[in-house]
Amino acid sequence: RKVGNADDVPPVSEKLAARLQQVVNAEITAMLSIPLFATLMARGVGYNEGLPWQIGAGLAFTVTGGAFFFYAKQALTWEE
Repeated sequence: RKVGNADDVPPVSEKLAARLQQVVNAEITAMLSIPLFATLMARGVGYNEGLPWQIGAGLAFTVTGGAFFFYAKQALTWEE
């Protein structure tokens, strides 16, 4: 196997570097927020017994689905 040098690697554009930085920052934020929200949920912060579970499930589904479609569309249509 031939080992290349630094001249063989194509340069990374500013736009791609900025996009990668956004992705890494989002992943770090998600990893750090999971333990925080798990702790809050375990202590019952924000719990409302009068709220039917169907409304909570619908809200969670809507937010998760919306974020999925937004980021999937952004990833699939991204151009440099």
